[in-house]
Amino acid sequence: MAPHHMHVTAVSGILFPHFVHVIGIPYLRADWRRREDQVRSKIVAQASRVFNTD
Repeated sequence: MAPHHMHVTAVSGILFPHFVHVIGIPYLRADWRRREDQVRSKIVAQASRVFNTD
């Protein structure tokens, strides 16, 4: 294995998790919040349907 390749691997090994952490976590949180809102709106719709049986 070439030393240069090892250096690149080490750098990407250090930076990649950080990159994933910085980019990925806010994205996952936003995705989770969006899903939560969808679920909540479904529950609200079902509840209003149950209560407004006319």
